[in-house]
Formats: sequence, C-alpha cells, structure tokens
Amino acid sequence: MPRALRRAAPGLCLWALVHSGVTPRAVSIQAARSATDAVAMLRGLPLALEPEADGRSYVARGPGYVARFGAARARFQLGSPTHDGAGLELRILGANETAEAVPSRPLPGRSHYLIGDDPARWRRDVPQYERVEYRGVFPGIDVAYYGSQRELEYDFLLAPGADPDRVRLSFAGARALRVERRIS
Repeated sequence: MPRALRRAAPGLCLWALVHSGVTPRAVSIQAARSATDAVAMLRGLPLALEPEADGRSYVARGPGYVARFGAARARFQLGSPTHDGAGLELRILGANETAEAVPSRPLPGRSHYLIGDDPARWRRDVPQYERVEYRGVFPGIDVAYYGSQRELEYDFLLAPGADPDRVRLSFAGARALRVERRIS
C-alpha cells in the first residue's frame, strides 16, 4: 500500500469520528490499519442530513458525493464538488414545494463551516439528523429521506384515505432505470 494512503487512513477515521460524533469506544482509530478499512468504516455511518441556510432544504455529504433534498426533489452530485461529475435528480411531480421539513433522529455530531475570512458568513454548530420528513407533499402524503453512506432510501408515508396515484416520479441524469419488485 502506498505510504500516503497508510498515513491518510487514521485521518479518515478521525474525520469519521468527529463528523459522526461516535465515541472512541464505539469505533477505534487503531481499527483502521488501511485506507480500505477507513472507507469501510465511513460506509457504515448513517447519512448525516444537515439543514441548509434556507431552513427548508437539507444536504448530505460523503466520500465522493453531495446530495441535496427538498420537498419536491433530491439531487445527487457524484465526484468532487469542485469538478463536474455525474449527477442525478429525482423529482416528485406536482409536489408541494413548500411542504414542512421535519428532521428526526438527531446525531451526536455537529458541523462547522468556517469558509473565508468573514466570520459573519461562517456556519457553526450545524445539527445533523439521520432522517428528514417533508410533511404534506400531497394531501395526506409525506416523504422521508434517510440512509447510510452507501445508499439512500426514501419512503412515501400515506395517511388513511390518501391517494397513492398522486405520487409520480421523474428522473433526470440517469441513462437507464429499473424497478425492483422486492419489499423489505
């Protein structure tokens, strides 16, 4: 293994500990002896959803992606934020774009964005959540986003009497789509 990767692995694990708020007794820095171990540890972390400055949308960042969530869409950018990478957008057609965002399952970590030299623009103590629901995307229908660093899940939550036919999805940026018929 290249020396640079051996030196980076403990740093990646330390980032994972700080980013997730996991206590050292739950995950040991010494457990990651290689970059492969560090990546495996990162993938096991829950998706950390953070409120954006607008208070209505949420963002999740991880190794190789940035995902942004709103009441009517979810956008995924793969690759580095500074380089163009593949992107995918899920749209919930006809959804109420001003549906109320309700985060739940707070994570112990906090994020701090000290970018630039103007402290007035810094964001500190940004909370992280494991799940966010948008209530009322359609009458009697909510959508919830959650997952891990490896996969995103979303559920449509229907109240009794709600019309599931209202939910229509559109995807942009995908070359092909397939529907799995499995229910877990």
